[in-house]
Amino acid sequence: LGTAGHPTNAQVDTLWWFDGTKTWYPTGLRSEAVAAPVTAVLCDPANPDQVYVGTTIGVWRGIRTQAGNQPPDWVWQALVNGLPEAAVEDLSLFDSGGVRLLRAAIASRGIWEMELDAAAPDLTYLRAHNDDLRRRPSALETGRDESSPRSWHGSPDVRPRPAPAAVPKPTTLPWTRTPPPAIPQETLRRFQAALRSQKSDPRCRPTGLWDLYFEEVLRDHGAPQNAGKIVSIDGAFWDSVMVAPHVTAEPWGSGQPLEADLYELAPPLVEGDPDKTSCTLPPAQLKVDVVVQHRGATSIDGDDVRVTLLHWIDPKSKKKAKFDDATTWFSDPVPWTGAVNDVLNSPGGTTSKSVGPGWAFTKAAPDRRLTLAGQTLDSTHSGVATFDIDLRGAKPDLVVLLVAVIRVGSAIALAPAELHDLARDNPTVAVRSMRISA
Repeated sequence: LGTAGHPTNAQVDTLWWFDGTKTWYPTGLRSEAVAAPVTAVLCDPANPDQVYVGTTIGVWRGIRTQAGNQPPDWVWQALVNGLPEAAVEDLSLFDSGGVRLLRAAIASRGIWEMELDAAAPDLTYLRAHNDDLRRRPSALETGRDESSPRSWHGSPDVRPRPAPAAVPKPTTLPWTRTPPPAIPQETLRRFQAALRSQKSDPRCRPTGLWDLYFEEVLRDHGAPQNAGKIVSIDGAFWDSVMVAPHVTAEPWGSGQPLEADLYELAPPLVEGDPDKTSCTLPPAQLKVDVVVQHRGATSIDGDDVRVTLLHWIDPKSKKKAKFDDATTWFSDPVPWTGAVNDVLNSPGGTTSKSVGPGWAFTKAAPDRRLTLAGQTLDSTHSGVATFDIDLRGAKPDLVVLLVAVIRVGSAIALAPAELHDLARDNPTVAVRSMRISA
């Protein structure tokens, strides 16, 4: 039983244990560990002598020992390696497939977790899918319902998107928020990015949505208004904003995007069906953002993280890979592991080895890799490396496989394996499948 204790009597404990018969015993949490109100209590079914306690300043674990009918003794430990010292709203236990996690809902700071029963090493990794945190030897192959198959080629950490480019002036101008006009979201997103860049106004969020907040931004920057004070984007205002260099500005401004920017300010990406390509993009100049995750008690310098990106396009002239049939994609053990090891391990990022037919490094020689220079990775901050790929002129329905590989610290030693297995089993490899639209 968790309580707030007594404000003036330190002898009133904040956590009590009932012996199942008639007696409540104080656990000593208040006097021996932390004098803070208890906000959540979690008992571990696998370890009945242990209890996890959420307080207004963090999480504590108590281990009970008891000899015969004597009152129990408790030993308390603060769980600050992986959990913040902040107000806890709730605690839960995840136990599946040999993975046991303590999860804490922290006031205004989201959900945090730490591994139980084993010390989790620091790990820098790429995810196979959204629910994959690389805690298992292999990513799950079924969804949360434990029946539907899970894609291995829709990694949320390999994120292709159109490169910023000028767009034609819409023929449907003027636009207003109401009544709802037929405004293409990506066209409006490009206008918002240009406006943000031109006015240096971070309030302008290029989401492709026209809400009341964006309406006020337009009003503040002189967008035309009618007699009823309704703000619009007309041809003249469009022309005044969509000028170089702002017309090709990134939605988040200069510098590398944050992972949150990619989710909020870039076209959405989904995992997709395991039998089909996970996304469709135009035959244009594209950018591929590789998001590198990290967990552990210590942060790492982005200069120590090396990232390379390869892509595969079916070299056959007939019976080429089909976007809706994954069995027609590259399926042999990948031929490029030796070349990737060279690129990621060598001082200059060079290699003389072949990557095999249909495969290519996306970044041109001689240095075929990027680092996360200037970025710091920790459990709440990922890093991003951005590659350019030119697919102008690509034919409709072309299948492109994007494969990201990372190296952190010591040398990497990838061995040939099927791409499916590398994506599932290796935390340094992630795959995204892509179809080219008409």
